[in-house]
Amino acid sequence: MEDMLFQYILRGVQRFTALQALDIGDCSISVSGSTRVREALRQRIVGLFSSFTRLVRLDLSYSDLQGHLGTLLDALTVPLQYLSIAGCAVEESDLVYLSGCKHSASLKEVHLNALVQRGQIGTPEPVLTCLQRLCSSHLVVAAIQSNNIDASCVEQLCSIVSGAACLKILDTLYNLLDVEDVLKITHSACKCASLRVLTVNLRPVMEEHEVIVANRLELQGKVQDILKRNDREDITMVVVAMGVAADSDD
Repeated sequence: MEDMLFQYILRGVQRFTALQALDIGDCSISVSGSTRVREALRQRIVGLFSSFTRLVRLDLSYSDLQGHLGTLLDALTVPLQYLSIAGCAVEESDLVYLSGCKHSASLKEVHLNALVQRGQIGTPEPVLTCLQRLCSSHLVVAAIQSNNIDASCVEQLCSIVSGAACLKILDTLYNLLDVEDVLKITHSACKCASLRVLTVNLRPVMEEHEVIVANRLELQGKVQDILKRNDREDITMVVVAMGVAADSDD
């Protein structure tokens, strides 16, 4: 959305000081940079956020926030319960801020999808570190889709899952997990007393559709066996096969 149009909309929204939820995701907001236009936009958003007296749900998805997430969230007077920065361009400092700010203890749902390689985040580790700190508090629902999570950081993910205090739902779809990674995560899920739903996917492979489906069913069977042996059939674990069907010889 063009900056001038967005600023016009902000002026209208500012009248509703008792809003409890605000969704400005997909507006392509850009507050990064040091130009006068960007500084003016940041100041206007800070002014808007500081006017809210009851806001607890905020969606900033697909915005350019690099280095300024704290500037915006610090303006809120009430700690958030829901936050989405999915698809945002952020820096590692933004995630460090989020994991230790005044909102971290109150957040019950957070969406950190697709942060890797959009801004200054080049690897999954900063995303996982942020999630781990949030999961030590009251976080109930978390989504970390599309962050290039693979075998190199699956141990960190397992530690997050097994050590989460209140986590009930974790969505890890569209990452790069292998069969052994999924099995490790399943074992960790059994150690999280609060967990009820976990979604994972297999790394995309070039195979016939029938092979992809057969592999998924085989893995789903192994997952269910682990859950049963650990008396954790209260967990719904969804395994998705992400694959590209191979061309037929016909």
